[in-house]
Amino acid sequence: MYKVFVGTLFNGENDFEKCCEIVNNQKNVIITHNIIKNQLEVPAHIQLTKDWLSVKNQHDFYIKIDADLVLKDENIIFDICNRMFENKIDYYQCCMHDYLSNLNLLSVNTWNTSIDFFLSNDKLYCDRNFKKEQKTCVFDKNFLIGNHMLYCSNIAAFRYGLHRGLKEQYNLRDKIRSAPYSLKRAYALEGFEQVTKFNNTTKVVDYHLDEFQKLFEKVHLKLGD
Repeated sequence: MYKVFVGTLFNGENDFEKCCEIVNNQKNVIITHNIIKNQLEVPAHIQLTKDWLSVKNQHDFYIKIDADLVLKDENIIFDICNRMFENKIDYYQCCMHDYLSNLNLLSVNTWNTSIDFFLSNDKLYCDRNFKKEQKTCVFDKNFLIGNHMLYCSNIAAFRYGLHRGLKEQYNLRDKIRSAPYSLKRAYALEGFEQVTKFNNTTKVVDYHLDEFQKLFEKVHLKLGD
Protein backbone atom coordinates (compact mmCIF):
# COMPACT_ATOMS: atom_id res chain seq x y z
CA MET A 1 0.00 0.00 0.00
CA TYR A 2 1.07 3.56 -0.67
CA LYS A 3 2.39 5.43 2.35
CA VAL A 4 1.03 8.97 2.27
CA PHE A 5 1.94 12.01 4.35
CA VAL A 6 -1.07 14.34 4.61
CA GLY A 7 -0.33 17.89 5.76
CA THR A 8 -3.07 20.10 7.22
CA LEU A 9 -2.92 23.57 8.78
CA PHE A 10 -5.77 24.35 11.17
CA ASN A 11 -6.95 27.76 12.40
CA GLY A 12 -10.49 27.19 13.60
CA GLU A 13 -12.03 26.06 10.29
CA ASN A 14 -15.58 24.74 10.67
CA ASP A 15 -14.88 21.96 8.16
CA PHE A 16 -11.97 20.53 10.18
CA GLU A 17 -13.71 17.59 11.87
CA LYS A 18 -15.25 16.43 8.60
CA CYS A 19 -11.89 16.93 6.90
CA CYS A 20 -10.09 14.74 9.43
CA GLU A 21 -12.79 12.07 9.51
CA ILE A 22 -12.62 11.37 5.78
CA VAL A 23 -8.80 11.54 5.75
CA ASN A 24 -8.61 9.00 8.57
CA ASN A 25 -11.07 6.70 6.78
CA GLN A 26 -9.14 6.50 3.51
CA LYS A 27 -8.84 2.97 2.14
CA ASN A 28 -5.89 1.08 0.63
CA VAL A 29 -3.33 3.63 1.82
CA ILE A 30 -1.33 4.13 5.00
CA ILE A 31 -1.92 7.70 6.17
CA THR A 32 0.26 9.89 8.36
CA HIS A 33 -1.93 12.92 9.08
CA ASN A 34 0.32 15.75 10.22
CA ILE A 35 -1.77 18.61 11.68
CA ILE A 36 -0.36 21.98 12.72
CA LYS A 37 -2.75 24.03 14.82
CA ASN A 38 -3.21 27.74 15.50
CA GLN A 39 0.08 29.07 14.14
CA LEU A 40 0.75 32.05 11.92
CA GLU A 41 0.66 31.10 8.25
CA VAL A 42 4.33 31.45 7.33
CA PRO A 43 5.76 29.66 10.42
CA ALA A 44 3.10 26.97 10.00
CA HIS A 45 4.14 26.30 6.40
CA ILE A 46 7.80 26.22 7.42
CA GLN A 47 7.03 23.72 10.18
CA LEU A 48 4.94 21.59 7.84
CA THR A 49 7.80 21.51 5.33
CA LYS A 50 10.26 20.52 8.04
CA ASP A 51 7.92 17.77 9.20
CA TRP A 52 7.64 16.41 5.67
CA LEU A 53 11.38 16.49 5.05
CA SER A 54 12.02 14.65 8.31
CA VAL A 55 9.86 11.67 7.25
CA LYS A 56 10.07 11.91 3.46
CA ASN A 57 12.10 8.71 3.14
CA GLN A 58 9.38 6.78 4.95
CA HIS A 59 6.60 7.76 2.53
CA ASP A 60 5.68 7.55 -1.13
CA PHE A 61 3.61 10.72 -1.51
CA TYR A 62 2.82 14.01 0.19
CA ILE A 63 -0.59 15.63 -0.22
CA LYS A 64 -1.63 18.94 1.33
CA ILE A 65 -5.26 18.93 2.45
CA ASP A 66 -6.61 22.23 3.75
CA ALA A 67 -8.57 22.10 6.99
CA ASP A 68 -11.60 23.42 5.09
CA LEU A 69 -11.42 20.78 2.33
CA VAL A 70 -13.63 17.70 2.72
CA LEU A 71 -12.71 14.83 0.40
CA LYS A 72 -15.60 13.33 -1.53
CA ASP A 73 -15.01 9.67 -0.67
CA GLU A 74 -12.78 7.15 1.10
CA ASN A 75 -10.84 6.09 -2.01
CA ILE A 76 -9.74 9.46 -3.30
CA ILE A 77 -6.19 9.50 -1.92
CA PHE A 78 -5.53 6.03 -3.30
CA ASP A 79 -6.89 7.18 -6.66
CA ILE A 80 -4.52 10.16 -6.69
CA CYS A 81 -1.49 8.09 -5.74
CA ASN A 82 -2.32 5.36 -8.21
CA ARG A 83 -2.68 7.87 -11.07
CA MET A 84 0.71 9.30 -10.17
CA PHE A 85 2.39 5.92 -9.86
CA GLU A 86 0.97 4.42 -13.04
CA ASN A 87 1.64 7.54 -15.13
CA LYS A 88 5.01 8.35 -13.55
CA ILE A 89 3.83 11.77 -12.37
CA ASP A 90 6.01 13.70 -9.92
CA TYR A 91 3.67 16.60 -9.16
CA TYR A 92 -0.09 16.35 -9.55
CA GLN A 93 -2.61 19.14 -9.10
CA CYS A 94 -6.32 18.39 -9.17
CA CYS A 95 -9.58 20.20 -8.51
CA MET A 96 -11.78 21.00 -5.56
CA HIS A 97 -15.21 22.59 -5.73
CA ASP A 98 -14.89 25.97 -4.07
CA TYR A 99 -18.20 26.91 -2.44
CA LEU A 100 -17.66 30.67 -2.37
CA SER A 101 -16.76 31.13 -6.04
CA ASN A 102 -18.93 28.19 -7.13
CA LEU A 103 -16.00 27.03 -9.28
CA ASN A 104 -13.92 23.90 -9.60
CA LEU A 105 -10.44 25.22 -8.83
CA LEU A 106 -7.08 23.62 -9.56
CA SER A 107 -5.72 23.83 -6.06
CA VAL A 108 -5.01 20.46 -4.43
CA ASN A 109 -1.36 19.41 -4.64
CA THR A 110 0.30 16.01 -4.35
CA TRP A 111 4.03 15.35 -4.71
CA ASN A 112 6.16 12.25 -4.84
CA THR A 113 9.49 12.08 -3.05
CA SER A 114 11.50 13.30 -6.06
CA ILE A 115 10.25 16.86 -5.58
CA ASP A 116 12.63 19.14 -3.67
CA PHE A 117 11.14 21.40 -1.00
CA PHE A 118 12.66 24.47 0.61
CA LEU A 119 11.75 26.76 3.51
CA SER A 120 9.99 29.87 2.24
CA ASN A 121 9.40 33.18 4.02
CA ASP A 122 7.27 34.58 1.22
CA LYS A 123 4.38 36.25 3.02
CA LEU A 124 1.79 35.91 0.25
CA TYR A 125 2.85 32.70 -1.49
CA CYS A 126 4.50 30.70 1.29
CA ASP A 127 3.09 27.47 -0.15
CA ARG A 128 5.11 27.85 -3.36
CA ASN A 129 8.00 26.17 -1.64
CA PHE A 130 8.98 23.40 -4.03
CA LYS A 131 10.88 22.99 -7.30
CA LYS A 132 9.05 21.37 -10.19
CA GLU A 133 11.43 22.19 -13.03
CA GLN A 134 12.34 19.17 -15.15
CA LYS A 135 9.71 17.10 -13.36
CA THR A 136 6.62 15.41 -14.74
CA CYS A 137 3.74 17.69 -13.75
CA VAL A 138 0.04 17.21 -14.47
CA PHE A 139 -2.69 19.79 -13.89
CA ASP A 140 -5.95 17.87 -14.05
CA LYS A 141 -9.02 20.08 -14.44
CA ASN A 142 -11.29 17.06 -14.75
CA PHE A 143 -10.50 15.27 -11.49
CA LEU A 144 -12.63 16.68 -8.66
CA ILE A 145 -11.70 15.41 -5.22
CA GLY A 146 -13.86 17.31 -2.72
CA ASN A 147 -15.60 20.43 -1.43
CA HIS A 148 -13.82 23.54 -0.18
CA MET A 149 -15.30 25.89 2.43
CA LEU A 150 -18.77 24.39 2.23
CA TYR A 151 -19.17 24.86 6.00
CA CYS A 152 -17.00 27.95 6.43
CA SER A 153 -17.57 30.63 9.06
CA ASN A 154 -18.15 34.27 8.20
CA ILE A 155 -14.66 35.25 9.35
CA ALA A 156 -13.12 32.51 7.19
CA ALA A 157 -15.09 33.75 4.18
CA PHE A 158 -13.90 37.31 4.87
CA ARG A 159 -10.29 36.15 5.07
CA TYR A 160 -10.74 34.25 1.80
CA GLY A 161 -11.72 37.45 0.03
CA LEU A 162 -9.03 39.59 1.64
CA HIS A 163 -6.27 37.07 0.96
CA ARG A 164 -7.26 36.56 -2.66
CA GLY A 165 -7.72 40.27 -3.12
CA LEU A 166 -4.12 40.80 -2.05
CA LYS A 167 -3.18 38.20 -4.66
CA GLU A 168 -5.27 40.18 -7.19
CA GLN A 169 -7.42 37.16 -8.01
CA TYR A 170 -10.33 39.31 -9.08
CA ASN A 171 -11.73 36.63 -11.36
CA LEU A 172 -12.82 34.86 -8.15
CA ARG A 173 -14.49 38.03 -6.89
CA ASP A 174 -16.47 38.24 -10.13
CA LYS A 175 -17.54 34.61 -9.82
CA ILE A 176 -18.68 35.16 -6.23
CA ARG A 177 -20.75 38.12 -7.38
CA SER A 178 -22.47 36.00 -10.02
CA ALA A 179 -23.09 33.05 -7.67
CA PRO A 180 -26.38 32.77 -5.72
CA TYR A 181 -26.42 35.11 -2.74
CA SER A 182 -25.39 33.85 0.68
CA LEU A 183 -24.13 35.64 3.75
CA LYS A 184 -20.80 33.82 3.49
CA ARG A 185 -20.34 35.06 -0.07
CA ALA A 186 -21.20 38.57 1.10
CA TYR A 187 -18.38 38.34 3.66
CA ALA A 188 -15.98 37.11 0.98
CA LEU A 189 -16.86 40.06 -1.25
CA GLU A 190 -16.30 42.45 1.66
CA GLY A 191 -12.85 40.87 2.05
CA PHE A 192 -12.02 41.87 -1.51
CA GLU A 193 -13.33 45.37 -0.86
CA GLN A 194 -11.15 45.82 2.23
CA VAL A 195 -7.84 45.21 0.43
CA THR A 196 -7.05 48.92 0.12
CA LYS A 197 -7.74 49.39 3.85
CA PHE A 198 -5.48 46.56 4.96
CA ASN A 199 -2.37 48.35 6.17
CA ASN A 200 -0.21 45.33 6.84
CA THR A 201 2.63 45.94 4.38
CA THR A 202 3.87 42.36 4.71
CA LYS A 203 0.57 41.14 3.20
CA VAL A 204 0.21 38.51 5.91
CA VAL A 205 -3.48 37.69 6.43
CA ASP A 206 -3.63 35.88 9.76
CA TYR A 207 -6.61 35.60 12.08
CA HIS A 208 -4.37 36.55 15.01
CA LEU A 209 -3.41 40.00 13.66
CA ASP A 210 -5.05 43.03 15.27
CA GLU A 211 -5.35 44.75 11.89
CA PHE A 212 -7.27 41.81 10.47
CA GLN A 213 -9.56 41.55 13.51
CA LYS A 214 -10.38 45.27 13.36
CA LEU A 215 -11.32 45.07 9.70
CA PHE A 216 -13.50 42.05 10.31
CA GLU A 217 -15.27 43.70 13.25
CA LYS A 218 -16.27 46.63 11.03
CA VAL A 219 -17.61 44.30 8.36
CA HIS A 220 -19.41 42.21 10.97
CA LEU A 221 -21.21 45.29 12.24
CA LYS A 222 -22.33 45.94 8.66
CA LEU A 223 -23.40 42.42 7.67
CA GLY A 224 -24.23 40.75 10.98
CA ASP A 225 -24.76 37.02 11.45
